[in-house]
Amino acid sequence: MKKQEENLTGKKFGKLTVMKQISATSCLCRCECGNKRTVYINSLLKGHVRSCGCLYRQSTRQAIAAKNKNMVEVIKKH
Repeated sequence: MKKQEENLTGKKFGKLTVMKQISATSCLCRCECGNKRTVYINSLLKGHVRSCGCLYRQSTRQAIAAKNKNMVEVIKKH
């Protein structure tokens, strides 16, 4: 017998909150930044998806800023 699926509506996974389940495999989520995204339920439960993409963009900006800061320091030393 297959385990009964639990309702994920209202539950939070990283920055995403489940708004409604669309099908047996996907749901509509709202990110803390305000964006909405359709996500596979398995991806949420396994932790593969934690935001609408804003975490990736934020970490990329921080990495570029750190790299630029290091380059400026190297140039000043010479």
